[in-house]
Amino acid sequence: MGSKKIKVVIADDHPIFRSGLVSVFNQQADIEIVGEAANGQEALSLIESSNADVAILDVDMPEMDGIETARQLKDRSSSVAVVFLTMHRDAAILRSMQALNAKGYVLKDSALHDIVDCVRRVSMGKKFIGRGLDELVLDAVGTGSRQMHPQLSRLTKTELQIVRLVGEYKTSKEISQELFVSVKTIETHRYNICLKLGITGPHALLAYAVENQKYLENLAG
Repeated sequence: MGSKKIKVVIADDHPIFRSGLVSVFNQQADIEIVGEAANGQEALSLIESSNADVAILDVDMPEMDGIETARQLKDRSSSVAVVFLTMHRDAAILRSMQALNAKGYVLKDSALHDIVDCVRRVSMGKKFIGRGLDELVLDAVGTGSRQMHPQLSRLTKTELQIVRLVGEYKTSKEISQELFVSVKTIETHRYNICLKLGITGPHALLAYAVENQKYLENLAG
């Protein structure tokens, strides 16, 4: 009867939504909330100090978003099971989830129904894709199987280098430091790259870069 509880950290910059999730978890005998954060930086500290089993990360948090937080957790070889939480049905997020070894992807509009089952499943090492995302999974698989690399010929050498670094999960700030230019210059390049490639969405360039990394290693060298 004294089985170990699943320790969970929730990171979301909307306090009302966060408190709603906490209320749901507080009704579960096998789940314990060990920390709440409003951004990724706070989440990293809480995950480390609490030895959490599961981290629920809002993809669109300020300061450090959920994807960057997951990247840092992966770099630190953290054993925490990451769940992405977002309002967006975005195949790019799904591919980032796969690349970063995240375990779950839940939409905010169905989170109150899905999140408990999600936490239980990912705590056992299983994957969880929330309701309303079936078509997205098929789209992500289909997009990933297509050879998109010919489009890279439209980019300049500098743009190719930037896309390669994006595919290594580096932020605009990190890229600017590596290339000795301003963050604004990198953001302008990223905007132009997306126009040339015909891709849209907050995480589309990251997904594209990850998919085409093996070509970028040759072209941007």
